[in-house]
Amino acid sequence: MVTLHPPSYWGKACSYLRQHDPILMGCMDDSYLSAHGNGFSTLVHAIIGQQISVKAAQSISDRLRITEPQDVLKWTAEELRAAGLSRQKVAYIVNLAQFWKTEQWRLWPTLSDEQLMKELTALKGVGRWTAEMFLIFHYMRPDVLPTTDLGLQKAITSLYHIPTTEISSVVDRWRPYRTVATWYLWRSLDAIPVNY
Repeated sequence: MVTLHPPSYWGKACSYLRQHDPILMGCMDDSYLSAHGNGFSTLVHAIIGQQISVKAAQSISDRLRITEPQDVLKWTAEELRAAGLSRQKVAYIVNLAQFWKTEQWRLWPTLSDEQLMKELTALKGVGRWTAEMFLIFHYMRPDVLPTTDLGLQKAITSLYHIPTTEISSVVDRWRPYRTVATWYLWRSLDAIPVNY
């Protein structure tokens, strides 16, 4: 799935957020969230990106070019590790490729955010943050807030001049468009859009 236009709710969400948060409004530009790959490649990229910088994750992804489960089989475990993946991440990606062949994921679009989070986090190597990246970047769900994301935390504490412990005092005003708020907060730190 590759989209070159914003999600259908984006314009409405931007108007809503501008009305409800003047600080966030200062970060908002003409950029928008778009999907750049299929569900498998999005999850693989999110797993690669766990606990490393966006730049390092992109470099590893560019080297491996994994877009389908069969792409994983082109590489030995040693080659995947040489490309920059930890032993654990190699196991997670191989496990994900095996799961993908079952096609159980075909039911995912029908699930609520909460149900989908439960399905995703049942997969080995997919924690809450990775599942949230999937909901944001693949299904482009409108109200996902990855509270453990360090970039998001940094943007909020910097722009709102509050400690991390008080983030919850700010984020509720963005409902039901917390994905859109997250997008612009990330952009406030880095003008280059993040994609998974």
